[in-house]
Amino acid sequence: MLKVVFSVFAAHFPLRVVFQLNHHLIQFSIRLWTIQNPIFSRIRGKSHEYIVREIKRTANKIDNWCGIMKES
Repeated sequence: MLKVVFSVFAAHFPLRVVFQLNHHLIQFSIRLWTIQNPIFSRIRGKSHEYIVREIKRTANKIDNWCGIMKES
């Protein structure tokens, strides 16, 4: 379900905007994600701020990678 949510947003908004969504949506998505994917259960119980920080860090990496790909 999370893949569907993010793919819908990604289809309509730049990637940067997708990762700057309302924190409540991100938190809700992370809860669904951790329930459906045991691999990500390690972030269950972490603070909301930690999860948002991790998402933003990943978004920055993706954004940087996209920038590198555009230049090459």
